[in-house]
Amino acid sequence: MADDEGPLRKLAVRVLEGVGYTVLAARDGEEAVSVLRDNPGVSLAILDLVMPGKGGKEAYEEMRKGSPDLKVVFVSGYSANAVHESFVLTPGIPFLSKPYTPASLGRKVRETLDDKGTC
Repeated sequence: MADDEGPLRKLAVRVLEGVGYTVLAARDGEEAVSVLRDNPGVSLAILDLVMPGKGGKEAYEEMRKGSPDLKVVFVSGYSANAVHESFVLTPGIPFLSKPYTPASLGRKVRETLDDKGTC
């Protein structure tokens, strides 16, 4: 879980740990890449699209080089339409708009992990 908004990152970690996931947190894309490198076997990355330095899309592209099966959920305060236009996300890539609820976060993570397709 990488998000530069500390309170939101901490809340997401608590929510996901509360439903049984092991969560590794990062403050930005650079740290997320480093955390993944140090923790092989991570199944899913939750990445804010807009972070100082390395954004979520750039971080995910780098992460996939070493972990090609890594799934992702992108989050952003921008609307889904703006995200797909500005960040050129492929339709179908899991996306969650901020602010999100604990239930919607948990549901999106479960859906993404259960999806047999590539994300």
